[in-house]
Amino acid sequence: MLKEFLEKLQERLKSELKGYADIDYLKDEYGKEFLNIEFVETIGTDEHRWYILNDNVYKVNLEGEDYFFGANEVGCIKDECADLTDICHTTKLFEVEKIVKETFRRK
Repeated sequence: MLKEFLEKLQERLKSELKGYADIDYLKDEYGKEFLNIEFVETIGTDEHRWYILNDNVYKVNLEGEDYFFGANEVGCIKDECADLTDICHTTKLFEVEKIVKETFRRK
């Protein structure tokens, strides 16, 4: 189910903004269609001169079940005159796995 959803989402990303759309763009432009996608956290960054790429994790609810996926997308554009089409980075989706980590704190 997640695989089919990601394939459809990737096709939609390719068809918007000359192929340079990101998840936030889709949520802003097509709110109802993408309401079930929720940002979870950023798990990695790659800084370039004019922009920063993020590996973001999202949660999506499909037929009552939560799934997680990642998106390598533009997280920050440093040039205030630029937009996503100037950066020329295509958002790439990927699968992630949830890892539960045990931690400790002082009493």
